[in-house]
Order: sequence, then C-alpha cells, then structure tokens
Amino acid sequence: MHDLGLERSVQKHLSPGEKVHHVVHMFTRHHLAFPFIACSGVALAVVAALAGASQWSTRISLGLAGAAVAAMATTEYRVLVQTSTGLALLRSSRFRRRASGLIRRLPSSLSIEVLGSNLVITEYRVDGVVYSVMRRYQQEMTAIANR
Repeated sequence: MHDLGLERSVQKHLSPGEKVHHVVHMFTRHHLAFPFIACSGVALAVVAALAGASQWSTRISLGLAGAAVAAMATTEYRVLVQTSTGLALLRSSRFRRRASGLIRRLPSSLSIEVLGSNLVITEYRVDGVVYSVMRRYQQEMTAIANR
C-alpha cells in the first residue's frame, strides 16, 4: 500500500529525476523515554494536587496529559526511502506523515534486522537505531529489507 502524500513529500527532498520505489514512515524513542514519561505524568498529577485539584479524576487526567506531551517530546519520526539511486533517511513531521528534510543517504550495504513484532508494530534495527514500523508500512519495509 502506497502512502501517496508521504511519497510526494519525499520526492521534494530528492534529486531531480530520482524515482521513489518504497517509502516507510517509522519512529523511535529516546532510551530514557519511558521513565521520563512516567515521571512527567506523576509530577503533573502531584502539582495538580498541590494547586488545589481536589478530585482524583482531575489529577489523573492532568497526569495523563503531561505523560502524553512527554511521549511526543521524546519521539523522533523518520522516513526510510528506497529510490532509483539507493536508500535515504529523512526527517518527518510530528503531526502529519510528511517528510520534512533529508538527513543522509544510507550505504547500499546497509542491513535491516527484524527485532520483534506484535499485531500493530514491528521493530527493526536500521543503521544501529531501533525503529518501530506500523503494520500499514510492513510490506514496504520488507521490500526494502530484502532489496
């Protein structure tokens, strides 16, 4: 399944005449993301209690909101693309699946290793970094890994 919007945004950052064969949207989190997310949620719930929020539902809601913001802040979104000239890694926007800039070209000898999978996400090691790939991009990622 091709994501035409993502594919068009990738094309803007490539050389003229370079063709996109496969495109994958993926994300990674900082290695301390989960402790940071948990601490942010608890800290905001405590601040809410100290500020006078008397209902537990309010404290918990504010704590969850803080955790959500912390999760977004520690997540990096990337686009892996296979083109007619090789592989490239691009930055992606936080809120929409759109490429926002070329990070670097990747070597053709790059190995992509599957680390694990569940019903929604598969984890891959790409260039030494662990990325999570949503199921909708699985076929594209498999094609890139088996190039």
